[in-house]
Amino acid sequence: SEVAVFADWMQTCNRWHAGPNTSKPYNVAKEDRVAGDGGSWIFLEGGTDWLGFQGLYCNFTGGSRARWVSFRLCLETLEESCGFFALSSDRRTWGLQPLIFIFNYRGNDMPWGKRSFALQTTPVTGPLHVLHLEEAKILPGVPYEISVHLCAERHPISG
Repeated sequence: SEVAVFADWMQTCNRWHAGPNTSKPYNVAKEDRVAGDGGSWIFLEGGTDWLGFQGLYCNFTGGSRARWVSFRLCLETLEESCGFFALSSDRRTWGLQPLIFIFNYRGNDMPWGKRSFALQTTPVTGPLHVLHLEEAKILPGVPYEISVHLCAERHPISG
């Protein structure tokens, strides 16, 4: 049977912290709504340098090894890469390490894989899995439901 180890609908910023890299200007989080969706959302404004980890992060404990991670993503700007979601088992200095996966939207600023979603399960050195959709299927202001199945033996979320 499945059990939620950590659940956050991201309707409020209360559990989330800026950073972890706060040495440079970072994103501003605000609570808002997506047209046609009944829930509240957290929006990041100001652009995210995903290598600098200047978005939001949240710590949780539990000792369990999750088999699934699900989240919702809504893009406002399709021209540029955005919507990064990184999962890590720890925070070290200004970054999240070791990374378990990075998910993101690839915009027109990418040399290849434009207007697609990407998942990298061995960040930086591992293969990039790109989901190409018809351009008309990725729209701004539309919520996308994302679920990633994890191999808990290879990538424990908590240690």
